Amino acid sequence: MLNVQRADLSEDPFPHVLKDGILEPGFYADLKREFPGEAAFERMRNERNYLQAGGRRNLGKSDAGFEEFVAGSPAWRRLLGWIESPAFIRLNVDLFADLARQRDCRFEFSRAQYSDHRPRRYPSIPERVANKLRLGELWRGGKDRLNRALHPDDLFVDFHFARGQAGYAREIHTDNPHRFAVMLIYFCNKEEVGEGGELALHKHRVDKPHAEYEQFPSEADAPEFKLLGPADNRGALFLNCHNAFHSVTPQRGAPGKFRNFIYVGVSARSNIWRVAS
Repeated sequence: MLNVQRADLSEDPFPHVLKDGILEPGFYADLKREFPGEAAFERMRNERNYLQAGGRRNLGKSDAGFEEFVAGSPAWRRLLGWIESPAFIRLNVDLFADLARQRDCRFEFSRAQYSDHRPRRYPSIPERVANKLRLGELWRGGKDRLNRALHPDDLFVDFHFARGQAGYAREIHTDNPHRFAVMLIYFCNKEEVGEGGELALHKHRVDKPHAEYEQFPSEADAPEFKLLGPADNRGALFLNCHNAFHSVTPQRGAPGKFRNFIYVGVSARSNIWRVAS
């Protein structure tokens, strides 16, 4: 379904694919026409996760109105049916598994299997209690070890419709250490977004063992390497390895200008990348 081949893969500054025309044009046009409108995102206003990292708004699988929206959209039902399937997992494994092994990933890809797991949107009551008692790290460590024992081969998909607006930006970072790969597809163009809102890839100045990279480097340590501005039917996939540093440049569009995109994460049930101490 995606117009992506191994020949599209670049390893500099980290393994990624940047692709124009990532979907069949007619299908993309249907998806863009049926992308959630403002009312769908505003239904989330009273939820505590209404504004996500950097100030964007998300509509994800665990959110009110998501299932209703997808049920009423033939195009999105078709795309989501493929993304939430073993075929999408195989695409990411075929693209990135060998490169992940070279970068000290702890997941055994030869046994990888699709899981329909849906992560909890909010911390559970026991986790909230542990956090209040300042035992959150201990709780999460135990949960990680349990998931590694019970679900060692599972890869699941976290899918979000996302809408950035004036003020939206993200700092330089890598995603969480249980995430294997990421996909982003724009459903907007520069005129619809205004200034900014580009996905920036960063390259760390220091070449060091993979597990020693920090998750949030400074711009001085990881300057901008490549920009991917909003454009219709433009997408990116990348391996969430230790040096997969990326950010979003500040969006400066007028009110009513939106950076519409989907964010898709392929994740394990436990941490697969070692975290720098």
